[in-house]
Amino acid sequence: MRDQRLDPIDVKILRFLSADGRTPFSHIARNLNISDVAVKKRVEKLIQKGIIRSFRVDIDLKKIGYPYTVFFEIKPDPAMANNLFQRVLELPNVIEAHLLVGDYPILVKAVAGSIEEVREMADLIGRMDGVLDLKSSVALESESKPLDISGKISQSSLGAAGR
Repeated sequence: MRDQRLDPIDVKILRFLSADGRTPFSHIARNLNISDVAVKKRVEKLIQKGIIRSFRVDIDLKKIGYPYTVFFEIKPDPAMANNLFQRVLELPNVIEAHLLVGDYPILVKAVAGSIEEVREMADLIGRMDGVLDLKSSVALESESKPLDISGKISQSSLGAAGR
């Protein structure tokens, strides 16, 4: 539901929480010149609307034994694509799955502790019912960053709200 409009204060709250989900409401309130209670109520509304889906811990997977990030591109039997997507998503080392348009419409991101584990995952996925072809790539480096909502996303959301 991309149609949800955000006012400028909600956008600023989301910026704080995107940078660090543990930011105290009192800190956000001081910076925005509003009360802690107002921040809390706005965050609750953002959760109710489904704009904030969760608060997560960003774990350095390398430090806990998963130095390899691997991507699997899966070409499924079209009649089994949705079912296969759900089954792959349930695999233990899978951390993301995407259903795409294209020749390989299932993209999976997983982690592994060794190259042998990568091979085992590729073999397991490749043997799943409905897989016609499989490609895998191991990332050399991986980084992520929070989405900067100060750009086009917030402008388009705010633009419609001011009409």
